[in-house]
Amino acid sequence: MISVDFQRQVLPVSFEFALCHLVDKELDLSALRSRFRNDSGGAPAFDPAVLLNRAIRDRPQYYHAN
Repeated sequence: MISVDFQRQVLPVSFEFALCHLVDKELDLSALRSRFRNDSGGAPAFDPAVLLNRAIRDRPQYYHAN
């Protein structure tokens, strides 16, 4: 796996930076974290913050306003 330096890779004025800030610091994801677990307990297979980040960032281009 390649190490990523977030501060050097994502510019503070970019959409990705704003999205990461909102998902990591502003949104309460406790409801998602409590619902998505491996079997009956344990850690989620993927952190819901990562899944939400990907779902928003990787949406199809036709959703972009022109």
